[in-house]
Amino acid sequence: MAPLRNPLLRFLGVFMRQERTRQNKSSKDIAGELGFSDSLYRLIEAGTASLNPARSLRLIAALPESRLELTKLSKYLVAASIVDHDMLNSPPKRSAQEAVEELMVDSEFEILVDRLRPYFTLREGTQQQKTFLEEIAAPEVGDFLRSTTYGAVKRQAFLEMLEREFKDMPTLNVDLLLDMKRSMGYRPFLHTGAIACRWEKENSPKFLSVKGLFTTPEDIVSESNLEKFNYDYLSNDRFDSLRFIFVRAHGNHEIQLKDRFILFLNRYRRSKLTAEEKNKITFLCLSPKEQESHEDTIARLRYGRDPFNQELEDFWSLKTDSHIDISFVGRKGRDHHDVVNLSFEDSLNRCSMFDILWDNVTKNSRS
Repeated sequence: MAPLRNPLLRFLGVFMRQERTRQNKSSKDIAGELGFSDSLYRLIEAGTASLNPARSLRLIAALPESRLELTKLSKYLVAASIVDHDMLNSPPKRSAQEAVEELMVDSEFEILVDRLRPYFTLREGTQQQKTFLEEIAAPEVGDFLRSTTYGAVKRQAFLEMLEREFKDMPTLNVDLLLDMKRSMGYRPFLHTGAIACRWEKENSPKFLSVKGLFTTPEDIVSESNLEKFNYDYLSNDRFDSLRFIFVRAHGNHEIQLKDRFILFLNRYRRSKLTAEEKNKITFLCLSPKEQESHEDTIARLRYGRDPFNQELEDFWSLKTDSHIDISFVGRKGRDHHDVVNLSFEDSLNRCSMFDILWDNVTKNSRS
């Protein structure tokens, strides 16, 4: 059943609670700075009471470390009022999802609503909904409220890079690239194990970091894998980190897994890993409780927007020196190395989700 509360108010309430807690303030502290009673402020954090845009400056002052932008906060609060009106008064009354999607006429809300759309598929009061609100919705709303160029920064940097490259390219080459793009159309790009191995070796100097979420560690921490994939980029000075999350580690301990990974890797590398290179590697093995708490994020990393597409098992991404995250998802099948290369937009979204999951597991669950 679709949630009845105004989603924008609910997202904002979770964000405000997280920020208040992070800044070591009580609800009574914030209520006083806003000129409210503590009980009314608690309703705002619960998403059942609205905040007038006229209070924007007071909220910015009450949460100074949040670095909220006045124009973005005011815009968000006005949009929340519009959604309230459409849900309660507009003939005919609209559902929460319909009212929020009306905001997509605005380019920034088009991005925000698209990223938070999975909220409307979650059942009210479930752990999955709670996790989505805390790990996806609240951080995304925070990005919206802090940024004067929400949703455009990474895309714009990517487009500017493409523009520079194309400007310096001979026109015949540009024409050939466009012909190739048209001929490829929207067919999926398959990346077999043999191709992946060769591609990673050839491009190893370009990689700055690697991240991945895998169902089990068996396909990564094994001699058969590490005989082929030597992770040469670990020896590059510019390479920063390799971060892997294993959803079901079957009792394996993170330190033991890392030790075994290094043991197998050193057997097949031309030179053994140094202490500095070993420190670039971090593994996380999720406990059953962590799996349950972050179930929705894990599913979206593996399956994307289609929760019923259960044939995808693993996600991984390699950041290049062009600051592009080249990302893949693994497919089940006879060749377990069969993978699909994600689009730029999908890669951007899933890498952001991975970072949020990593931060939540390392900072909250293990603090």
